[in-house]
Parts: sequence; C-alpha cells; structure tokens
Amino acid sequence: EKEMTLMYRIKRLIKADAHAVVEGLEEPKWILAQAIRDMEEELNKQAVQIAEKKERAEKLAKQIKHDKKLIKDVEHDNELAVDEKREDIAKALIKKMFVSRKNVTLFEEQAEQVVKELEALEKEFVKKKQAFDDICVRSENVQFTSSKDDCFDEAKKLVNQETSLE
Repeated sequence: EKEMTLMYRIKRLIKADAHAVVEGLEEPKWILAQAIRDMEEELNKQAVQIAEKKERAEKLAKQIKHDKKLIKDVEHDNELAVDEKREDIAKALIKKMFVSRKNVTLFEEQAEQVVKELEALEKEFVKKKQAFDDICVRSENVQFTSSKDDCFDEAKKLVNQETSLE
C-alpha cells in the first residue's frame, strides 16, 4: 500500500510539473515570440531562394551572352571557310552554329522562366515582410497582463510549495 501511495504521489508530481510547464508555454507573449521567430525563419529561407534564383538568372544571362558571341565568331569563321572553299571546315562550323543557336534558345527559355519565378518570389517576399513588420510593430504595443509573468516566477512558486510541505 505504501508503494502504491508513493507511486501515486510521484505520478501526481510529474503530472503537476508537466501541467506547469505547458501552462508556462501557453503565455501569449511566448507564443507570439515563437510566431515571430518562425516568420523570421521563413523570410530567411525565402531570401535564400531569391538569391539562388538571381544567381541562376545571372549564370543563364552570361551563358547566353557567351553563346551569342560564339555564334558571331563562328559565322565569321564560316564566311572565311566558304571564301576559301573549305567545305569540310564550313560544315563543321555550320554544325557548331546550329548547336549554339539551339543552346541560346534553350537558355533564353530557361532564363525567362527563372525571371518569372523570381518576380513571384519577390512579390511574395514583400507581402510577407510587410506582414512581419506589421506584426512586430503591433506586438511592441501590446501589453500582456498575466499574473504568471515568466517561468522564474512559476519555478519560485513551485519551490515555495515544496519547501512549505517539509
């Protein structure tokens, strides 16, 4: 019977501590603070996505510029090969021009898609950032009234209860 009572008391103590922890976690200011941290994390993730899209767009733009210059150079070389009646060289250059033009078209399509995605991400980011800033400003103005102001007060109460039972 004593073991049952002891086990019951330990179980009750664990439940009481668990309830105190949960009640402490339910403080509105703590919930708001966590929501703000979650929003900051989301904004940071989105900022990284935007930076990656910008980097991709820049790489595609450089590749397009490079391939267009290559096409001009190959066209010039092809004219020289035709003037010199070097059909073997001209055929190879025409093939290279064809591949380069195909690449430019492909890269331009990809760049257009990346730019659209980037614009959408940036619009979404601006909206989320405005909402975040608004919530931060409003949260500074809110005064939370609570008799349980922080976890240290709760811990002191628990310690006082425990020592008063002795």
